[in-house]
Amino acid sequence: MDITTYISAQTRHIEKLIRADIDNWSKTCEPILAEICAYGLLSAGKRIRPVLAVLSARLCGGEQPWLYAMAVGFEYLHTATLFHDDIIDGAKSRRGQIPVAGKYGVNATILAGDYLHTVAIAHISKYCGDAGVTALSRATRAMVSGEFTQQRLIGDIDQSEADYFSVITAKTAVLLGASCEIGALAAGATAKKSEALYRYGLTLGRAYQIIDDILDYIGTSGKTGKVVGNDLAEGKITLPLLRAYQRANRHDKDKLRGIVASPDRRRRDFAEVVRILNDYDGFGAARQAAAREVDRARAALRECEVGADSESLAMLTELCEFILTRQK
Repeated sequence: MDITTYISAQTRHIEKLIRADIDNWSKTCEPILAEICAYGLLSAGKRIRPVLAVLSARLCGGEQPWLYAMAVGFEYLHTATLFHDDIIDGAKSRRGQIPVAGKYGVNATILAGDYLHTVAIAHISKYCGDAGVTALSRATRAMVSGEFTQQRLIGDIDQSEADYFSVITAKTAVLLGASCEIGALAAGATAKKSEALYRYGLTLGRAYQIIDDILDYIGTSGKTGKVVGNDLAEGKITLPLLRAYQRANRHDKDKLRGIVASPDRRRRDFAEVVRILNDYDGFGAARQAAAREVDRARAALRECEVGADSESLAMLTELCEFILTRQK
């Protein structure tokens, strides 16, 4: 079984649990809350975080029947962050549809995000205890801090690559790392193996976000479910732009600086920015950076090979290449 087929099968199973939870929420809380959660949760997400949690648990010998019920908590936390992110960013589209805030309003979206956050904590606490909640809380604090950092750096084309990596580590990578770590903890893995799987998820998460940032320039909305050019329009300076800016001549540097400084020009001159990024191989340089992160993920995974479940090891290994070559 290849990784695409495996993820599809796992996603179907995860979505059955999500639908069952939503059905239960509709009976125990305000119907509009369950409706909002359903709208956000059932909109064709990748489910990569719960898949990582299950694979990490199985890699370490975990076969508990509740693994999926534990893992779905990561999808709830991730979706909660998307609800809040879309408000902060003023997003007009999410996964090809109107964002929750655009459909239900800001107040309801904030509350629904808070609700999903508490549900995520409950899932992890029930199956992983204090160690799982501690790891999840650490990841959540990092995500919030990362959002503050990102807001501080909006429109700053002179930011360093260290700034960029700080943001993507906090906002994306730490939750993928926590998904792997907590999956290992759920299976009773050693601290050494849990830490190695955290590093696997962390570095894979950085690669995932770098590819996401490339696709924001040269992907297609039909595949990504996002409006191409959103990062630039919002003043987010990502790695393809940083690498091209570093290499550009004075004329093109000034042009990029002028476009980034003007909210109107960010959208209007998007094609010109893509041209400059192509001219200075910003996309190729960013892909090389993603490949280096994947190499680190593979190295961390090799530390877990002794006694590992062979199918899970194969899937986690294949996932590295999948992340690098994905188009959505």
